Amino acid sequence: MLCQDAVGRCIAQLLIEKRMTPTLRPAVQNRGIKVTGVACGVAGVLGLVLALYACGGGGAGCRLRSVDKASYVARNEAVLRSVPVYPGTKLLSNESSGVPASNACLPNENAPPYASYTTRLRYSLPSDTPKGAIIRYYRRVLATSWRWTGYTVPDPGEPAFDSSFRRGDVQLYVQELTDYWSMQVNPTAYANQQP
Repeated sequence: MLCQDAVGRCIAQLLIEKRMTPTLRPAVQNRGIKVTGVACGVAGVLGLVLALYACGGGGAGCRLRSVDKASYVARNEAVLRSVPVYPGTKLLSNESSGVPASNACLPNENAPPYASYTTRLRYSLPSDTPKGAIIRYYRRVLATSWRWTGYTVPDPGEPAFDSSFRRGDVQLYVQELTDYWSMQVNPTAYANQQP
């Protein structure tokens, strides 16, 4: 309640200072509500965010902290372990990156707070692999447990070079490039969509 009162007073003062006629301003100031425009203006935004954070942030409905990276990455890696790896390839890298929250209190493109994390595994591409073979392989082996949801239309006469798959809320994206191929998983890609 203390946080809500402090935030409420700051917001009320900003509104009062903007809309109040000069004759009413002294009466409000005498009631102890006086908070200068500078205090609420310059530091007010930061103070408001910190106060909302201390109070749980529920009233604003905005996110200040990222989700736990370790738990998301662990879930991603468990999903990726359940997917077969194209025969004859070697793991080149394993990278996880944050997906910025759409409801961040202070939005900043490609920066925290993160709502989830994606994990991408990059593999070598054997030199004798025909173009499109990896995508055809995954469309075949995932057909029973994943739903194929789309791909990028290739140039005429070229095979598909990527595909997206869905299982529950999870999206799996497979991409085949000239020197390597990759799998990427996003555990909440479909969280707010109907199947």
